[in-house]
Amino acid sequence: MQALFKQQAEWLKSWQEQQQKLTKQYASWGEYLIPAVLGVAVDIAGRKRAEEALRESERRLSTLMANLLGMAYRCRNDQDWTMEFVSGGCRALTGHPPEDLIGNRKIAYANIIHPEDREDVRQQIEVALQEKGPFQVEYRIRTSSGEVRWVLEQGQGVLAEDGELLALEGFITDITERKKAEEAPTG
Repeated sequence: MQALFKQQAEWLKSWQEQQQKLTKQYASWGEYLIPAVLGVAVDIAGRKRAEEALRESERRLSTLMANLLGMAYRCRNDQDWTMEFVSGGCRALTGHPPEDLIGNRKIAYANIIHPEDREDVRQQIEVALQEKGPFQVEYRIRTSSGEVRWVLEQGQGVLAEDGELLALEGFITDITERKKAEEAPTG
């Protein structure tokens, strides 16, 4: 019986020594664990602030775009002027909802430009792109109802760091009334 008691006492002593070693080990890790946990908390708080700032920026941009008298856009420099982004002012300007122009879903912007003006528009924009400058072009469009309107398009190429043309971004506004006034006989 004493042998069993001695064996249990040795096991208990060994177990206590193991507990003490583990306690010391975890205590030394504690100085690293607390800053790591705090670092995660700080990173999450910073990310939350950044997300909130982004949402606010998107809200402001959305409000601004909704109140423009015209159409902001981003398009490819291809034959169709394929739209990647079109603001809500597209409908008032062209008669087409924005989603119809994005990706040429129902109509390409090039097909909205008056046929007699298409080549001149392309040439003027290409010259500005070659000079890596902004462009300003006046031309006619045909709305979804068939009405002809004069527009002023202002924009520029968006370039990658290596100078490659990524897209065109700009704004198109209706100048029909101004054109009518210019063409009206005076006197």
